[in-house]
Amino acid sequence: MNSAAVNKLIRSEIWPLLRAQGFTQFDSRTARRFSSWRTEVVNFQSFNSYTADGIGCTTFSFAVNLGVHLDGGAGERWMARDKHGRCLPAEYHCEFRTRLLKRTVVDGFASPDIFYVDAEGRTTEAVFREVQELVDGFALRWFAEHADPELLIARTPGGFVGALQLSRLHQLQSPADEIAARAALERAMGCAFDFLPLFSDATYAEAHGDEICRHPLAPVAGWGRVAETVSVADWKSDVVAKLWPRLRQIGFQQFSKSTARRERGGILTMVAVVPMENALRKRAGLPEGLFHVGLGWADLRTVDTPVRRLADCQIIAWLRPSVAPSALALTAFSDMDSVVESMEREGDEWLSVMADPAMAMPFLQLPDWELFRRYPLMRGLGARGSVERYLALAGLARLCGDRDELQRFVAAAETAISMMRDSMRPHLLARLGRIASYGS
Repeated sequence: MNSAAVNKLIRSEIWPLLRAQGFTQFDSRTARRFSSWRTEVVNFQSFNSYTADGIGCTTFSFAVNLGVHLDGGAGERWMARDKHGRCLPAEYHCEFRTRLLKRTVVDGFASPDIFYVDAEGRTTEAVFREVQELVDGFALRWFAEHADPELLIARTPGGFVGALQLSRLHQLQSPADEIAARAALERAMGCAFDFLPLFSDATYAEAHGDEICRHPLAPVAGWGRVAETVSVADWKSDVVAKLWPRLRQIGFQQFSKSTARRERGGILTMVAVVPMENALRKRAGLPEGLFHVGLGWADLRTVDTPVRRLADCQIIAWLRPSVAPSALALTAFSDMDSVVESMEREGDEWLSVMADPAMAMPFLQLPDWELFRRYPLMRGLGARGSVERYLALAGLARLCGDRDELQRFVAAAETAISMMRDSMRPHLLARLGRIASYGS
């Protein structure tokens, strides 16, 4: 028994079942069914030797993953397409995902989500019979449950991509439809703010910001303008000649080749130039030399680790050029003059507000809709009412010496932390304790 033999059994035993149910696109391990607004995916996941050893199974054992991808998302920019131009999402691209679970231990292997195929192939018949029955029963029911847009909007957890894409399905034929779409967008914006800087580089923030900003109800004006031609200047010399002098005038004291820092009263603000990743640049067919510019903020008295780079900051905001070099690089700059223009348009204000606790505190209490309108690529501050937002506000209240506001935000943070998973509470409570105690 080997992986090739398993692939042959998938083609002969499973694909005919799915073909009869309207699945039309197949490769060796993945089947897809297309509709007007979603793509349904069935995937047989194989294991490399390292993973198989860790699980305790053979490399030709498998898991069966189901997914529903909602068409129209920004992530489709990077997905393969078939000859008809349809996106071919992998199961891990899907907004809704689950796995088939064995009903009984038909293969002698305890893990319910692993279909164990032994080296001699003795378990093969029982395993594929179980998969056939699960595909014909559970899988088809699960896909049917995920075919109702209204039901999905109601049940979508913090997965803002799903909520946003589903909100697009509204035809806005009545006030109630618009209210539902606005509610989904509001949740989408709040969840976008939840992404921590460490896990939200410029391209990631841009992709999800693009999903929101392309909605007809989104509040961001001028999003997505693209230049007809692109000429790239050398930012490494221009950053010293054009950007650093501007930042010196507003109190930045520390400079490296790509980063400027300013510290005031325990608050760090940062400006960083980040080259565009080569893999993404080549995939989009863009010239060398493109870069992103991020603004960072951190309360140095409450951070867990030293802040050495932009990703270490607690809150970041990526700048946007007024005209982007490509629809696949809406946050990329091609020259430092565009950065200076973007700083004048939105960066200077952000740096000024976030450096002053008395200004930052009311700013971070604005509705998510208003914050997103002004800074659609700000990440790390958390949705309104989240632990991260309350921790930031409590720290700012402490810096302002406002005891009443400090007590209010500490109490709100404690309530929010109490609803988190048990494993996360000690770390969050320790952060809150540092905020409540520093300077006392």
